[in-house]
Amino acid sequence: MTFDLKDVPGGGPDQNYNFMTALACYGVASAVVSFDGSGDSGQIQDIYATGLSTELDSVPLRPEHAAMVANPSGAACSLYELIETFAYTLMEATGQDWYNNDGGFGEVHIHPGLGKAWVDMNIRETTSIYSKFDYSLPGAEEDQPAE
Repeated sequence: MTFDLKDVPGGGPDQNYNFMTALACYGVASAVVSFDGSGDSGQIQDIYATGLSTELDSVPLRPEHAAMVANPSGAACSLYELIETFAYTLMEATGQDWYNNDGGFGEVHIHPGLGKAWVDMNIRETTSIYSKFDYSLPGAEEDQPAE
């Protein structure tokens, strides 16, 4: 599902544009975020970014970018957390329940230089097919136990 970033809920047009420009200014050419959820919880499994020569966790955010990350502890934030926050914003915008019951899984693709982002999501569903196989003897009455 592809969204125009200006229409993605959760941050508004300016906030979503700011995510893209922030990622670009750190040199992120693209990022792929894999996620999985079920049972009442969901989480990001991995974030892979191109265009960097260092680990995402080791890139501290400038104060103006750190303010974009929900961080109640006030601890320093990394580029990893910025990408994670943006990915959760995009996953929430799909309106799909990928973390409850059978859950779902997929990837968020972010390409700051192109101004593109999309979510590839699979939702798990459990189905049930009822079948009855009656091996009663001929002439036996239905719903009456044999003696």
